[in-house]
Amino acid sequence: MNNRKAQAAGLIGIITLLIIFYIIFLPPLEREKLLSPEKFENVSSTGVKKFLLDLPVGFLSALQEKEITHPVPNVVLEEVAEAKVLLEVPPFVVKRGWIGEQKKTFLFPIKNPETTKNVQLVFSLARFRGMLKVKINNIDVFEGTLNTLQPEPISIKSDILQQQNTVEVEATGTGIWFLPRIFELRNVKIIADIIEPAKLEASHIIPISAGEKENLDHGTLRFFAICDENRVGSISALLNGKQIFKATPDCGSINQQELFEEDFVEGKNLLTFLLDKGNARLEQLTLKNRLKQAQPFVQFFQVEKALKRATLKIIFVDDKSNKKAELNVNGQKTIIDQQVSLFEKDITKAIKLGNNFVSLTPLTDLKIVSLQVVAE
Repeated sequence: MNNRKAQAAGLIGIITLLIIFYIIFLPPLEREKLLSPEKFENVSSTGVKKFLLDLPVGFLSALQEKEITHPVPNVVLEEVAEAKVLLEVPPFVVKRGWIGEQKKTFLFPIKNPETTKNVQLVFSLARFRGMLKVKINNIDVFEGTLNTLQPEPISIKSDILQQQNTVEVEATGTGIWFLPRIFELRNVKIIADIIEPAKLEASHIIPISAGEKENLDHGTLRFFAICDENRVGSISALLNGKQIFKATPDCGSINQQELFEEDFVEGKNLLTFLLDKGNARLEQLTLKNRLKQAQPFVQFFQVEKALKRATLKIIFVDDKSNKKAELNVNGQKTIIDQQVSLFEKDITKAIKLGNNFVSLTPLTDLKIVSLQVVAE
């Protein structure tokens, strides 16, 4: 008999040790649940709290409009040029004879070739005999005889110009009776028309709210162009630095470009128009954004047995903004109007057995961390 008791005691000891080792080797969270169940609310035991809902809601927009129109002031883009002297060169002589020659080489810079137009080499002559040759960047721009002290300016095509340019001047051929070809140049200048970039560019700020950005389906940029199709260049439109339109405008007609949600940012959006040459006036400028239909938050949940107490909790992002919404629990409505980040309401009387619902219709844009229904 005593032997059996000893065996039973030994077996109990072994089982106890196995249970202890089992608990020791459990993950920490599972071990704590086993040893301290009162700490965990989502257990469906009498007197213990249970989450009937616990959802990350996110952003809710209060916008009810189907379309938002952003008017833009009229834009005038014009090519305004100012004549400027790029370089002045002291007087010099070039000549060529049977026994030698004398050339002249000098440099002139152009800060921005794209906005530099009608570049010319101008000069007067004190002496001339023979033929004069001029090269720009190793390309012939003039070669011929001159028979006046005030020759016509020599035009330089813009497509051969660079930021640093080399001018070579020389006399060519030989004179009659061995007289040298000679040219004495004075008042030598490089002149050009410099386009004012500010006149070819115009910008406007367009505000986009969080709700508009969140619910934007697509947008349309429209403008009526007043211009001369034979003289105007291409117009570019940039939104936040990204090119959204580039074309020669349809003068005397409406021009438009479709835009998308990813083209916009929440807050200030910079719309810029650029014209590469000519003149254009843009009128009836509008940006129309078509919105998706804003939907209220609605969630259904089940209640399987009578509850002692049910509490609804809404945790907002703590951004200090005013938070307004209409709360509806099974048809019982409440207006939320507060700045604090936590909203709590006893909804015990609104809860029923079976299907239940809670909806939230935003009256201001809302950023919600979670919505919870906690039952006891």
